[in-house]
Amino acid sequence: MSYQRCSPDYSNLVAEVARRFPAEWEGARERPDGRRDDAFIRRLAWELHKRDANVGLNGKRGSDVISADALAYLNPSGPGGVEVIDVIVGATHSPTWQDVTVPPNPSQPDGVLGKFIRPVNPGDSNGNTDTGQPHSGSSAMFTVTADLSAIIAPLRAELQALRAMIDKQQQELAELKTRVQNPVAPQPVLSKVALKTAHGTYLTAERDGHVTNRETQPAAWQTFDVQQIRP
Repeated sequence: MSYQRCSPDYSNLVAEVARRFPAEWEGARERPDGRRDDAFIRRLAWELHKRDANVGLNGKRGSDVISADALAYLNPSGPGGVEVIDVIVGATHSPTWQDVTVPPNPSQPDGVLGKFIRPVNPGDSNGNTDTGQPHSGSSAMFTVTADLSAIIAPLRAELQALRAMIDKQQQELAELKTRVQNPVAPQPVLSKVALKTAHGTYLTAERDGHVTNRETQPAAWQTFDVQQIRP
C-alpha cells in the first residue's frame, strides 16, 4: 500500500491551543541544545484528540519516547500505521501542521516508523481535571442556589461553643496575670504556739529542717509562728 496522507489541516487549532496555554507554548521553544519541554505537545495531543480520536502523541521511530514537536495521526498507509505531523516551526517557533512522514523509499525501504501513543488528560489551565469535551472558544457562566442553613447549623453551634470556651480561657489567663502582677502580701504573725505531744514532750524545729519531740520545756526552738496564709 502506497502512502496517502489523510489528516485534516489542524494548524489553526495548534495556534488556538498555543494562545490558550502561553506558558506551555513558550516552554516548547527549542533550546540551544535541541531540547524542548513536552508539556505543550501533551496538551496539544489531548486537546486535538478530544476533537479527532485519530490524533495522538508520536513515539519517535516507533519507540515509546514521545516527540516534543510532532504528533501522530492514525493512517494505515503510513510506517507504523501513522502519519507524523510536525506542529512547531523550529526557526520561528510558530504553529504549523506539516506532514513529515517518511514513507518507504529506495534509501529507506521501511521508511521511518512512527507510533501512535494515546494522550492522557493533563487537566485544565487552572489545574482542574479536564472534562474531556472539545473547547468551544467561550466559557459558560451559571449560578447554583441552595439553602445550606440546615447543613451549616451544627457547624455554627460548634463554633459558638468554641468561642465561649476561648472566652473563658482568656478570662482565666487574665486573672492569673493579675495574681502574678499583684501577689498577696504576707500576713503578719498572729501568735506563737508550742506543740506538745501525747508523751509530754514538745516538737522542736531542728536546724537541718527536721522536727523532733525530745524536749520537755518549750523554749525558742519549740515555738512556732501562726500566720494567716489567705484571707
